Amino acid sequence: MKNVSSKYLSVLLLSAALLTSCKSPELEVASLGKKLPAPSLKGSSPFDQDFDLQNYVRIQGSCDARVGNILLSFDKTTWHQPPSIPDTTGTSLTGVTNDRDCSDGSFDLYLTKNDLENIWGIVGGSNGTDVDYIYIKGETLIGDTAILILQDPEDHGGGNGSSPATTVNIEKTWPAGFAGSGQCDSMRVYLTNAQGYRATHTSAISFSVQNTFQGVTTPISAYNTFQDCDNDSSGTAGQTTFSIPAGQDGIDIIYKFPTNAKSGTMTFKIASPSALTANPTDYLVTMRDSSSTATRWLSLEDHRYQIYKDVCYPMKMRTNLYNRTMAYDNINGIISLTTSDSRMKFYSDTSCSTESSIVNLPDYGSEFTIYVKYASGTDSDSYKSFNISATTASGSAYNYDFAPYNMKVDLSNKNTTTKVGIWGPRDVTRHSCQHFDIVVMNDNGTRMPASSNATINLSTVESSVGTFYASDICSAGSEITQTNVATGSDATRVYFKATINDGTYHFKLGGLTQMNNTELRVKTVATRITYEAPSNFWDLSLAPSCVPVIMTRKDAYYNPAYVPSSLSIALTVNFSDGVNNRVFSDASCSAPLSSTVTIPAGSATTTFYISKLGIPNGTNVSISSFVPGLYSETLSGTLFIP
Repeated sequence: MKNVSSKYLSVLLLSAALLTSCKSPELEVASLGKKLPAPSLKGSSPFDQDFDLQNYVRIQGSCDARVGNILLSFDKTTWHQPPSIPDTTGTSLTGVTNDRDCSDGSFDLYLTKNDLENIWGIVGGSNGTDVDYIYIKGETLIGDTAILILQDPEDHGGGNGSSPATTVNIEKTWPAGFAGSGQCDSMRVYLTNAQGYRATHTSAISFSVQNTFQGVTTPISAYNTFQDCDNDSSGTAGQTTFSIPAGQDGIDIIYKFPTNAKSGTMTFKIASPSALTANPTDYLVTMRDSSSTATRWLSLEDHRYQIYKDVCYPMKMRTNLYNRTMAYDNINGIISLTTSDSRMKFYSDTSCSTESSIVNLPDYGSEFTIYVKYASGTDSDSYKSFNISATTASGSAYNYDFAPYNMKVDLSNKNTTTKVGIWGPRDVTRHSCQHFDIVVMNDNGTRMPASSNATINLSTVESSVGTFYASDICSAGSEITQTNVATGSDATRVYFKATINDGTYHFKLGGLTQMNNTELRVKTVATRITYEAPSNFWDLSLAPSCVPVIMTRKDAYYNPAYVPSSLSIALTVNFSDGVNNRVFSDASCSAPLSSTVTIPAGSATTTFYISKLGIPNGTNVSISSFVPGLYSETLSGTLFIP
């Protein structure tokens, strides 16, 4: 702010709600640990405006439409929400309001002298505090966006929240910080900038990963898919060098933890990045014996990241074994719930009337529900942050691991449902039936129980993307175009099957104001290679003697899976008489084929030919292939003369 001696403001929190979900191999929670881009400034910088002359500055900007409210800070530590109506006393402003919601893709805020003093305690004038930076971000239900940093041009000691990446990092998710011996788990490798926020690099970055266990440091082998990892019994056949593409902030790799790592701590570190610097701090993973049921881990099934004061919320949890299965037997299993904020309470009943922080887990069953409520009080902030944790209680027959879960409470007076959103995976497989939650919220994007039955219309912005269903298998006859969120509930579940070609599309909701235009990325995921030969192939007496065999790349639902670029596949054809040079690339069986066939770009099939000339009666034939990550069906049988 030009000519402003009161420059170190304090904080403007405007928290936001992003309709997306965390995704795990089983929870289908998308984008856990990933950040949306930072908001961007439009209009003049507040530091180029004359604050002393007009007693206010105006901050306008844009951001991803999936973000709700905007957060402002001036020390990157404390965040406060600006008022919906600024105090314009002593300014020339009349009738202005603060547009604090980014669901339309933009925000418009007036930062006045009186609001700085009365709300944030920032004193103006010649003896005021310098403001050298203004930090702007969006708060989402999976964490905050990256931060935009506005810097006073007269200050030269800072950086930019959207500055280039500087560091390569690694972490483990689901469960964070724990792993089972011999199990395949996802590791996230991501880039951050000098301020510690997610960032990208202009070129691809190759790297390797080292782990240390029991004093021995070795490079790891890892995989692109869980299928490849599970199929490698030795755990050593994966890649040892990986790459983050240019313009991307990270990738997931699948690592098989050693079978002998049943206790202790394993550390991970990025090694030899082709650019930037590896984070020097080891990432620690506590190892558990996956063959034992003595220790389990807890996951949250209901991700209510942001709750409203004095409202009773259910939170469904699940017990899991470290062999990647659910723990259905929890006889005499007991956990203790704790929180960093004494006003956050735990209850055993749906009305939150019986307070209890001790949970006796169900004898038989992996899921259980706890109830939480945050008690209101005298608050100057509109939001507060806290975390909840679960530990093994005294007398429990089993041990339970749980990573602390960060939450926020909405302390505003926005106590009615005005908005609707859709929560679920952002990345879906074509033709798969995926569940989504239709969630009702207040103006701040906080989930709120509906005061009356809310009818929500379901559609997509683009045409023919797919169909909504009431059935969890997306069965014919259960198609729907609307659903209801019942009185007293904050969500209802629907199912969606995308049938359109690969691409990016958007959900469209009606009945309440849509919180966001939820993006849906559809991708065909190949799972198998199949073969098809005509019936006359098996009868040696029938023409033609040169017979086509069609190879097709398919998804899990047996639909063709087209390749974006040509794909070479190793082909194996064996005849029981030992003569295997009967495979050709042309319909006249004149051009011998090597051991490789190619599916051309934009196609899902390729054809090769087999000559039946000279094959002895009763000869067995077997046709198969190898493609990493795909299951290959085998075409086999006996060639005969009737």
